[in-house]
Amino acid sequence: MTTTQRIAKMKLGEALIANGFINQEQLKEAIARQKQTGKRLGQILIEMRVVTERDITEVLSKQLNVPFIDLSNYIIDPAIAKLVPEHIAQRHQLIPINKVGNKLTVAMVDPLNVLAVDDIQLMTGLQVKAVVATPSDVQKALQDTYGAHSQLDKVFDDIAGTDIAKEAASAEDLESFGELGENDAPIIRLVNLIITQAVNIGVSDIHIEPYEKELRVRYRKDGVLYTEMTPPKKAQAAITSRVKIMSSLDIAEKRLPQDGRIKLKVNNRGIDLRVSVLPTAWGEKVVMRILDQAGLRVNLEDLGFEPATYERFKDGIKTPYGIILVTGPTGSGKTTTLYSALTTLNEIRVNILTAEDPIEYQLHGVNQVQCKPEIGLTFAAALRSFLRQDPDIIMVGEIRDY
Repeated sequence: MTTTQRIAKMKLGEALIANGFINQEQLKEAIARQKQTGKRLGQILIEMRVVTERDITEVLSKQLNVPFIDLSNYIIDPAIAKLVPEHIAQRHQLIPINKVGNKLTVAMVDPLNVLAVDDIQLMTGLQVKAVVATPSDVQKALQDTYGAHSQLDKVFDDIAGTDIAKEAASAEDLESFGELGENDAPIIRLVNLIITQAVNIGVSDIHIEPYEKELRVRYRKDGVLYTEMTPPKKAQAAITSRVKIMSSLDIAEKRLPQDGRIKLKVNNRGIDLRVSVLPTAWGEKVVMRILDQAGLRVNLEDLGFEPATYERFKDGIKTPYGIILVTGPTGSGKTTTLYSALTTLNEIRVNILTAEDPIEYQLHGVNQVQCKPEIGLTFAAALRSFLRQDPDIIMVGEIRDY
């Protein structure tokens, strides 16, 4: 009999001991508290701070022989989530995460909930494959997926009954950003929701794309774009004007590309958005790159390098001479790699200078220069000045052909 098979036959407390999460004394104390409170053993152990939700869920996964998943690594397609109504998902604490052929994968807090599985199979006509996830992860996924889309539905309904042309014309007045309020104009609420939802999900880019009969909003997460929502086509001009005002761009200019920046707070976190507006056949496309200081991984070991590549790169950046060139397509991690390298090298004994346009993240102890070609502060001009600044390390943010 394998270790997994032995664990599967144990009770939860015994399985936690077998996996080294708790000892016999802690189990006895938890059982005593359980008799007094009537709470579940797992919840009591979490309150005692001897295990985490994830510890218990992984042990349950082995006990029940049901795969464990980390929902934070999943992009949940709204179209798949809508296969199960919100009230059913909330009641049974589950969320659909994938559909292949006639098989629907559902993340559940309790994968032994046969009634829930039967309900979903009857409702969808699909075969349900249950996987187990932590209660907090499932609850967050429910909020991110159904909560945001409930708000979206309300905003779309409000837009349907609004004079959008009038809103677009008065876009200069749309200057606030904050929590969604019932009294805010529908366009303000929609743009706020697009941005806050993107930050909460952890995406890197927001694309607002106009087509002949459709307006599409796509998010990029982990390098992959997917459609998040399709706002009413008639809201296109007002949405673009709203974003332009937030990023201090010219709302009257619709023929030329424009670049801007938005600084705001989402959930008490400072967020920068780098904004690009591009005229296309069916209107202006808006792309917002999200720069989240809190989400920046600055530890080289966390970037996912293969061991041999990691050692070569680490040795390369610590060589006291030479050039390292970091290249790759949009969203491939160039900025994260460069800032992680700078953080590794950032010591009191070295002078680090960077030329960037724009400065995406501010690093304490690094002398960062914002290039401004319109006033003559080009990358070339910055580099000439750097040579008179006694540099040890220079980072050039981009190689441009002027």
